[in-house]
Amino acid sequence: MSQVKLGATRTNPRERDLQNIWAVIVGTIAIGASVFHLWVNGPGLLPNILRNGLHLSFILCLTFLLYPAARSGDRSGLGRPPVYDIILSALGAWSGIYIFLFWNDLAARGFIPNTYDLVFGAMTVLLVMEATRRVVGNILLGLAIVFLLFVYFGPYLPGMLGHPGVGFKRMLFRLYLTEEGFFGITLTISSTFIFFFVLFGAFLQRSGASDLFNQGTMALLGHKRGGPGLVAVIASSFMGMLSGSPISNVVTTGSITIPLMKRVGYSPSFAAAIETAASSGGTIMPPVMGFAAFLMAGMLDLPYRDIMLAAILPAIFYYLMVLMNVIIKAHELELITLNKEEMPSFKKVMLSKGHLFIPIVLLLYMLLKGYSPLFAAWWSIVAVFVVTWLRPSQGMRLGDLIWTLESGAKLTIPVAVACAVAGIIIGATTMTGISNTITYNIMKLSGGVLFWALFYIMIATIFMSMALPISACYITVVVLAAPALIELGVPPIVAHFYVLWFASLSGMTPPVALTSYSAASVARADPNRTAFTALKIIGPAFVLPYLFVYSPAVLMQFESVSDLVVPTIRILFFIVAVSLFLARHLFAEINLFRRFLYAVAAILLLLNMPALYFPGMALLVILVLLNWFKKREMSIGTAVESNRKED
Repeated sequence: MSQVKLGATRTNPRERDLQNIWAVIVGTIAIGASVFHLWVNGPGLLPNILRNGLHLSFILCLTFLLYPAARSGDRSGLGRPPVYDIILSALGAWSGIYIFLFWNDLAARGFIPNTYDLVFGAMTVLLVMEATRRVVGNILLGLAIVFLLFVYFGPYLPGMLGHPGVGFKRMLFRLYLTEEGFFGITLTISSTFIFFFVLFGAFLQRSGASDLFNQGTMALLGHKRGGPGLVAVIASSFMGMLSGSPISNVVTTGSITIPLMKRVGYSPSFAAAIETAASSGGTIMPPVMGFAAFLMAGMLDLPYRDIMLAAILPAIFYYLMVLMNVIIKAHELELITLNKEEMPSFKKVMLSKGHLFIPIVLLLYMLLKGYSPLFAAWWSIVAVFVVTWLRPSQGMRLGDLIWTLESGAKLTIPVAVACAVAGIIIGATTMTGISNTITYNIMKLSGGVLFWALFYIMIATIFMSMALPISACYITVVVLAAPALIELGVPPIVAHFYVLWFASLSGMTPPVALTSYSAASVARADPNRTAFTALKIIGPAFVLPYLFVYSPAVLMQFESVSDLVVPTIRILFFIVAVSLFLARHLFAEINLFRRFLYAVAAILLLLNMPALYFPGMALLVILVLLNWFKKREMSIGTAVESNRKED
């Protein structure tokens, strides 16, 4: 593997292109952050609030050095941060160091804050909010401001929104000096599970695992009709289950699969849309699931294994849906196939890189055996480094360690900033009880009918997802709205998963469909057309969460395995019906009347009435057979006509 220059790694196009000494300084801080987290979550132990404080110090310090004040990017071309960002970076570092140095003194004072405590608390609030504006965006910043104003001006608010209010000093104390605010559950998850799994993904990427997935699936499927599309879906599912980042998935997998998809005949927008849909599925694909699953486990106080197992069937449903669209489109366009000789040898790929499966298998084994995700990730990182030396020519050297440690810390910044500002939202909810008010209003608006409560929460989540990253959207909505679903009898894990599913569609939802836009740039396709094509491909995904709620067995919430059979078959038939309705082609073109019948079959399967399931399945089977016979008749007719011409 090649050597890497310290500070040369960029993980986000909006990062400053630092040069010379500043590149070295920032690279060193990033490596220090990774080493600190490896130590403090391994042999070294610190109380949560002290570890979280130093975690926030590293994140804020790096944020102001790397991300310019203008979200459009750094156009100065100076190769260094301006003086004011250096000052903000130093203050950001001190925000957590202060907690680390003076925590014992605060405890000795009986947790009565002094002037310095409050000054640093106010400073940290402002720094986190500015970091949010730079890294995440104005929407989440606006939400944080609204919640702060809501906490303070409670006595002046009308009706049910009114509350006794919380004074400025008390608010700062609870946000900065307790685990109710910045240093609570979200930053705990960020400083442990999220940081480690991001680092694990960086180690895997540097080890060449992405080549293993791409070349391995290409060797098996690349020569099939629409093969590059199949490769995109399967390779992206493997990458997504480990990286948890849709955009990173698009860049690593899509750079190979999208050009190949275009080569065999897929349009640029469809090729980009397939990669978008496949990469976005990584956020619901165990074991990493876009990092929001770690937040879910922490908020529900459940073993991470339970969250991972609950996501298995939904993830399978999702990828079957995407694969169906790839296959249908390939046959509709009668795409050319690539020569098998052009494909890599599966045997050679496995002999060269198959050993890289060992850390992945180890991770899955340890998680399924019930080990802590932190423990499993720590040893899986060690395993990546060790197994690369099974092929000495591929062994990770000093330059590779620099790359992984530096990029791992930088990749964590967006999620960590979102987790930090989420502390304001969670703290405000705790201080005011606003979640009870929102639960009451959802109950009142829905009339106590579960379907309408689900519908209103879906709309809210989709709108929020247009402007927020997955983790931030999930945290915001689930804290405020999930209690309403739980009160209506939905199991907590199902309620949380319902919100996470819709939050996961953020990368494909215009007008801010970042995953779609990333794929479109690789394919040189129209971004909006790519986004809407991706939404068409995953059309059933907007309805599946309702079926999960009404059939919680598919999220492993059952007493007997037999409870799982009917819901699984029902959902599979539903996916086929909706996909064919949207695709308009199966063996042959589907006319308007038959499309209507496909819609009828989907509705029969969607309604929560078991008596209608069999008629819906029977109608779908009949329609598929009719389309097959139509193709056969067309093939016979073509053959007869050809024979006539020959005669």
